[in-house]
Amino acid sequence: METTILGTSFGEARATSKTSDINKRLDHIEEDIDALWNRFSMVKDDIKKLRTDAEEGLQNATAKLQEAEQRHHEKLEEAVIGGIHLELYGLGFLLLGITFATIPTEVALLLQAMV
Repeated sequence: METTILGTSFGEARATSKTSDINKRLDHIEEDIDALWNRFSMVKDDIKKLRTDAEEGLQNATAKLQEAEQRHHEKLEEAVIGGIHLELYGLGFLLLGITFATIPTEVALLLQAMV
């Protein structure tokens, strides 16, 4: 809204209403705020998507590492022990060792009894 005041004695004088300027500025500020909120929501959505993608990637990487670790553990076990239960072999060799360790004593007793 513009108001014009005309004077006859000294020429023309013009007075402008500041209300229209303030309203224009407020409208412009409101548009800027709306644009900022829109941009903020877009950035927030982008961040959520990136976070979701990162979490999925981390879960996939963790699963793959666990599978690889299990495979390596199985290969190592196969290479070192050959898939055989060493405890049973250890027990068998212990019994053989005890048996062979006592044979000379028993043979010596038998030889003395023969003589």
